[in-house]
Parts: sequence; structure tokens; C-alpha cells
Amino acid sequence: ILSISFLSFLGPTWKQRYLVLCGSFLYKFKDNASEVPKGSPFALETINVDIVSEGMPEFGSLPPGYTSIFSVSTMRRQHYYAVADIDEARVWIRSIRQERQETITR
Repeated sequence: ILSISFLSFLGPTWKQRYLVLCGSFLYKFKDNASEVPKGSPFALETINVDIVSEGMPEFGSLPPGYTSIFSVSTMRRQHYYAVADIDEARVWIRSIRQERQETITR
């Protein structure tokens, strides 16, 4: 998964991140060997996820091999993740929403 970072003086850049859905949190890691998450994990009960409309100019062109984007919205900001295709985006969204519902129900 690629995550976009907006730096006003350089423009948006995509960085590779690894997402792990575990229990009632969504963790992101800098690489697959990291043992410490990058930043605070997202509490599932407080986030929303959606597919981002294609062709949004603020994202520029996607890197080769990536064709879809989904967003994770927290109370403070939105995080964007590029994935290989629309099916992978739907799997992430469905999985996160299912875990979110289970967390809320518990």
C-alpha cells in the first residue's frame, strides 16, 4: 500500500506503508520488518473509510502498479492509500468496516 504525504513546498509524494488490521486498531508501519508502528494507531470506532473518486488532480499520477485510492478519515485529517486495483480497495474497506462494527458492538 502506498500512502500520500502532502508537503506544501514539494507537492504530494507517495510513500510505501504497511497496514495491519488487528483487534480494534489499524496500525501502519514504515516497512515490513518494523516492530514499532509509525505514528499512533487508528481506533476503528472513530474512523471512516471510503473509495476515492478516480482522476482527482491533487493526487497527481499514481505510481506504476497502483490504480485505486481509498481514504481513512479520522477526526483530525484524512489519510490516503493507493492500492493495486479497485478490488483490493474494496477488500480493505469491507474488512475495516466489519472490524469497526464488531468493535462498536463489543
